[in-house]
Amino acid sequence: MLVPQRGRIAAPAKIADLTIDEIKELMREAGLGTLAELAGDSDEGKELRHGFIAEGRNSLAALESGGKPIPAE
Repeated sequence: MLVPQRGRIAAPAKIADLTIDEIKELMREAGLGTLAELAGDSDEGKELRHGFIAEGRNSLAALESGGKPIPAE
């Protein structure tokens, strides 16, 4: 018998022992895990370029004073 653990099902001895709902849940969890891996943060571990924040502030100031935003380089 499977015992739910925080919304997840425990691993059975055999797949044949699973109910249809338990198989669906297992597939859902596997799919969500795969999506999370594929959609990971592409900027993870990267740092902002020196001066990036100052450029953003200058662009915002230009926009607020009626001008055009300054594109990032």
